[in-house]
Amino acid sequence: MKSYHHIFEKMTVLAIAAGLVHACGSANFKGSGDGSHTTREETLQPTAVPAAPLMPVAPVATTPQNTTTNTVQTIGGIINTIRNNIDISRTDREIIFGGDKVFHIGDGNFSASTCQRQLNAYSLSGTKYSFEFDVLEDATVVQMDVLTVCGVDYSDSNTINLMQSGSNNLEKDFIRAGVSKTGLSSISLSKGHYAIMVESTKNTSAGVTGGDNDDFIVGQVRVRASKNITPGNVQVQ
Repeated sequence: MKSYHHIFEKMTVLAIAAGLVHACGSANFKGSGDGSHTTREETLQPTAVPAAPLMPVAPVATTPQNTTTNTVQTIGGIINTIRNNIDISRTDREIIFGGDKVFHIGDGNFSASTCQRQLNAYSLSGTKYSFEFDVLEDATVVQMDVLTVCGVDYSDSNTINLMQSGSNNLEKDFIRAGVSKTGLSSISLSKGHYAIMVESTKNTSAGVTGGDNDDFIVGQVRVRASKNITPGNVQVQ
C-alpha cells in the first residue's frame, strides 16, 4: 500500500501544473520575450491559405532575322503560298535569299533538261517565286542578281521581274537559255514593298501539247542597295 506521504507529493505536482496552465491562459501572462502582452485570441489567428505558386510567363515570340515571317502579302495581285524557314543572310544594305540551297521552278517534267541531276535533287515547288523586300527610304538605288541558274532551255518563256506592291511591274527581262546567272539593271526606288519575281511560263514552241513550263533552278537571289533595306517573305505559286 502506498503511503500518505507519496500520495501527497503527487497531488502537489498536479496542483502546480494546473496553476501553470491557468496562468498561460491569462491575459496577464508574460513570456520570456520583450514583455508585451499576448492574448489567446491573438495566438490563435487562423492560418492564411498559401498563395498559389506563380506560373512562369511564356517568352514573347520573336522572328529571327534569318527566317521569313508569317504575313501574307500580295504581289502582282496574287496571294501565294508562303514557304517559311527559307535561309536569308543579310546586312543593312544587302539581302541574299536561299543560302546554300536552290529553288526548283517549273512543272516537274524535265526528262530532257540540261540540268537534270540538280533538278532531281530538289523537289518541285511551283512555277513562280517572289522574293520580297522593303525599301526604307526614298531614292534608294537597288541592284538585283540571281547568282545561280541551271537548266534554262527556253529563251522566250522564263522571266525575272521587279514588282511593286499593288501589281506595278517596274522591270522585266528574259532569262536566256544556258545562262548560269541573271539579274536586272540597277534602279532607284522610293520607300515601299517590292519583290523580285522569277517565273516559268508555258512555252508553245517546244512541241508539247498545251505547252511546256521550263524546269530550272535558281539560287542566291541577291538584293544590294545604297540605303537600308529589309527582307520579306519568299512566296511560291
